[in-house]
Amino acid sequence: MYDEIKIGNNPILVSFFWPLFFIRFHNERKFCYMRYEEIGSFQKCKYIYCIDKSLIEAQYLLFSDQSHITYTSKTKSKYDFFAKMITAEEMRKTDFYEYQWLEIEKLIAVDAVKLNEDIVRLNKPVVSLLAEFYYQEVICYQYQKNEVLDTWIKRNLVQMGATLFSRNESSYINYMFNQAEYSNGRDLRNRYIHDSCPQDEDIQKQDYFEIFKIMVLMVIKINEDFCLRDQQQRMLQKYELVDDR
Repeated sequence: MYDEIKIGNNPILVSFFWPLFFIRFHNERKFCYMRYEEIGSFQKCKYIYCIDKSLIEAQYLLFSDQSHITYTSKTKSKYDFFAKMITAEEMRKTDFYEYQWLEIEKLIAVDAVKLNEDIVRLNKPVVSLLAEFYYQEVICYQYQKNEVLDTWIKRNLVQMGATLFSRNESSYINYMFNQAEYSNGRDLRNRYIHDSCPQDEDIQKQDYFEIFKIMVLMVIKINEDFCLRDQQQRMLQKYELVDDR
């Protein structure tokens, strides 16, 4: 027997995803929202979040179109952000105003920028990670392992997460399904589980696609977690390090 959410003439079968979508049952026999941000991962270090103020400021200086080190007398307003300008142009220390150079020295301090024979150059391994933090707000450690990231972890400049979903993904699901995080969320969970769904079939159809999209996301995330664990297990088996107890 499947649990169904009826949307128009198309029921969504959610027997497998029911615990993820709706409720969690406690020993005290009380029901509450499933907190998606608390669902654990097999990985002890799955996500990395930047928490260091100097690295966060460096992201702004490198990539923001509001950064005041992007405009120079040489390039005018040709480039949207500093990193793009340095990649495209050969910029020397003398091309910048004194107040701008004070900001560039902050980039040098975090090893994002280097001065090579008076020419300003990007340190690409560092800048690529800062770009990921700036645009995505999170790095998946299993796909971005490198010495720079490991150094930041050791120095507590970044924070590790061991959850199935990243913070942004959890916030998105919360926005769509409940009001645990956003008071103006879509609240699809309550809308359909309490039979207070809209009668407009166009709205129902749109809700159907939104829920289906999240179901696909959950399948991908769960599958990814198992694949990463299996990859680690195979590596351990290769060196006979698996504990079968």
